[in-house]
Amino acid sequence: MKDKKNQRDNKVLSPKITSINEEIYFLERNINDEDCFSNIMVLDFDMSNEGASHVEVSEAIFKNMNFRDVKFPHIELIDVRFENCDLSNSNLNNGILHRVEMINCKLIGLDLADANLQNVTFNQCNGDYSNISFSTLRNVNFIESLLIV
Repeated sequence: MKDKKNQRDNKVLSPKITSINEEIYFLERNINDEDCFSNIMVLDFDMSNEGASHVEVSEAIFKNMNFRDVKFPHIELIDVRFENCDLSNSNLNNGILHRVEMINCKLIGLDLADANLQNVTFNQCNGDYSNISFSTLRNVNFIESLLIV
């Protein structure tokens, strides 16, 4: 009986995205420290080299996005899905990722040092040379993904 309970407790929860209020193809302004975004879908956009601290994103979908070399320390991602995104050499250290899915994403050199990952799935991702040192991982799945640290 205890084994079944532990199996249920170890199930990775998917993002809870109830509704998307708007689809965004470009951002009308730069992202600033402590900005909050929720209930959005962002498609086919280049955010490379952007940076801000303590940004919060909830109930969001990012598709075909370029996040190369972004710097978002202390970011909080809750109920977020990334599909076909490039987060290579990005800095998300000290971040919180809760109920996050990364599907077919390029994560080469991603910095998640000192981050807290809970209920996160990496599906068909390339995370070579990523940094997860001193991070807390709870209910994290790597499905057909590479992670060489």
